[in-house]
Amino acid sequence: MLALFAATILMGGFAVVVRFGQRRGDDSLAVSAINYLTAALCFVPLFRPFPVPEAGARTLAIGVLGGLLYPSAYMLMLPVLETKGVAIASAAMRLSVVVPVLLSLFLWREVPNAWQGVGALLALSALPLLVTGRARNVAAAPTRWGALLVAGLFITNGGCSTVTKLFHVLGRAPERPVFFAILFGVAAAYAATVWSVRSRKLTAGAVAVGAFLGLVNAAANFSLIRALDHFSGVVVFPVTAAGGLVFAVLFSAVAWKERPNRWGLLGVALAVIAVALVNLAAPNGGAVPRAEPMTSPFGGPDRSGQPASRSEQPQERGESMTSDETNPAGLWDLREIAAAPLNVKVVKEGATGWGASRVRTREVRYVSHHWSGGEVVIAAYIAIPAAKGPLPAMILGTGDAESGIEFARAHHVVTIVIDRPGTGESTGPEDDYRNWVHFADPRESWMWHYITAALRAVTLAGTLPEVDPARIGITGGSRGGTMAWIANGVDPRIKLAIPVATGGDIVRALDHGGWANYLHRDEAGLAYIPDEFHTFAKYYDPILYAGKQHGAVLLIVGAQDEYFPLYCTQTSAEASAKDEFRLLIVANWDHGYFSADNPEVDAFDNSAEAREKRNLATGAAIEACLRGSTMPPMPELTVRREGEGLTCSIAPGPGSVERVTLQVSLDGAYTFREIAAEAVGGTYGARVEGGDTAVLEGAALFAEVEYEGGPVLTSVPWLGPAFEQRMRPFAGN
Repeated sequence: MLALFAATILMGGFAVVVRFGQRRGDDSLAVSAINYLTAALCFVPLFRPFPVPEAGARTLAIGVLGGLLYPSAYMLMLPVLETKGVAIASAAMRLSVVVPVLLSLFLWREVPNAWQGVGALLALSALPLLVTGRARNVAAAPTRWGALLVAGLFITNGGCSTVTKLFHVLGRAPERPVFFAILFGVAAAYAATVWSVRSRKLTAGAVAVGAFLGLVNAAANFSLIRALDHFSGVVVFPVTAAGGLVFAVLFSAVAWKERPNRWGLLGVALAVIAVALVNLAAPNGGAVPRAEPMTSPFGGPDRSGQPASRSEQPQERGESMTSDETNPAGLWDLREIAAAPLNVKVVKEGATGWGASRVRTREVRYVSHHWSGGEVVIAAYIAIPAAKGPLPAMILGTGDAESGIEFARAHHVVTIVIDRPGTGESTGPEDDYRNWVHFADPRESWMWHYITAALRAVTLAGTLPEVDPARIGITGGSRGGTMAWIANGVDPRIKLAIPVATGGDIVRALDHGGWANYLHRDEAGLAYIPDEFHTFAKYYDPILYAGKQHGAVLLIVGAQDEYFPLYCTQTSAEASAKDEFRLLIVANWDHGYFSADNPEVDAFDNSAEAREKRNLATGAAIEACLRGSTMPPMPELTVRREGEGLTCSIAPGPGSVERVTLQVSLDGAYTFREIAAEAVGGTYGARVEGGDTAVLEGAALFAEVEYEGGPVLTSVPWLGPAFEQRMRPFAGN
């Protein structure tokens, strides 16, 4: 609520601050240049990575376009403020929201609802009143170009709103700081050029007002984004636009007695109503993002002093549990999962993008299952790309509505993102570590509820007319990766699983320094492994389902994953020999703490390279398993000791190979370095020089093959006989 209030006041205060500078006699062009420079600098500290951020070409292009439009609107606002006053200038600016709405009819094919149509008509009615009206005590004489100035301000400021709309359509939330920095930076250069040609006056007062205006400008944009993190656009845009206009009118009337005449006052009143109606029930009013960083797959530290949340009674079920330990897949009744009514309720529909990038969106609720605590209803966010169907579908067990749109757009698949049970808008037991491991019946574990909800999402996908039910895959990160791996071992309807940042052999992970060791504390604060963890592993260790997968598997994991050491990656891959299995180990990437920029874990940010490799491998897997193309095989690595080093042979298999490297660690997999492999006949060779026998026997190696125009895949890791993984320090310890 605070962010929404701040955005409303700050956006309404922009014209007020400019008018304040005019009344002081400050040079408006100098104020303009200082304003945009200050606003640009405000976003620089938010760059990720710093100081050279990543940004797509479209983000840069739209930022430059905005940088040209913003100062143009500012230049038009100055004479309107002088001759018409704050109220009418603010009304013309706020009414300009009609411009992107009208453009949406043609560019994004967004049809306005009845209220929006009425709002647009009121906006058109308000324009001539605003042109005619003026504040009663504005000293400046009206110019004969007054009507054109108001109309020009309306159109140009509408262009500024359209630029923001264009960037929003791209769906590149992480690039927002770069976008605004480019926009305000270009605007600063534009305004400074105009100032140097027409004015060259610079006073301390103009610098102070300009700097303050820049802070207001940057804070307004930041507050608007924060408000959208907590409220939908249906609430944010009408409140900030109409509320900001009311604030500007009231402030100028009280502070400077700039009261519009009756025509101007009527125009302002119509503008307030029009702005609210035009933004009412906006087609793209988004769901609140619920981003989940890939952190602990075990939820959080065990608070052993608190009672565990347990179901009073075991799950109601129609089958015996006598065979569960030998066949944990028997925990799920697939007939019930596939046939039980979903009772789908559509909460919101919309669209984003244009042309080939257009994605239709739908937020729904569906009934997953019943448990002793009641009915579990799951919130799901569906993204349907602009392509001829029926299409493949992917279930995302981690992410939010925005990430689903990006995934659908990138891979041309229908995407269903779910809120996990007990999180976001989904009901069910809380996603808490105690609810994972404390159970009398394995169907009471939170993981059972999560996997069941995902399998029901597969059922939901099969009901969509845009989806081919024979081409459905599933993915997720961390706990979502565990879910995807197990779900693929349970449900024959799944054709592809892409578990990310996860692994099997979870008990062995504890023996090799995995961070799960630090999640358990007794009353004295000492670490321990509870018996319940071992019981949990009997049912929910992904390695139990390896070799029994229904669809193909692409495992993506960091070489330094703190929860799933290389031991787990090695044993999980070996156990998957009977599956259609591919592996991507990303060197110098961990469980997600790189991107969290946490100095306590002594890591550096390799998330950009990891994201690129993940996207390539994910796209290739979808094309191969859901569209019928072929995917290169997993490379094979052979290592033998020769003299003072290790001689390595890499067999990439058929396919057009672009690059082959050997990833080498001689410090317990704490860091990796890359050695280029050279072609030797039909294979590739590389040599690791160590000199010291102990160093070589403690080495960790894996081959990485980059296929031309395709994915990056890696071999099963080779670990020396004396290898001991050096885990990064647990944060806070």
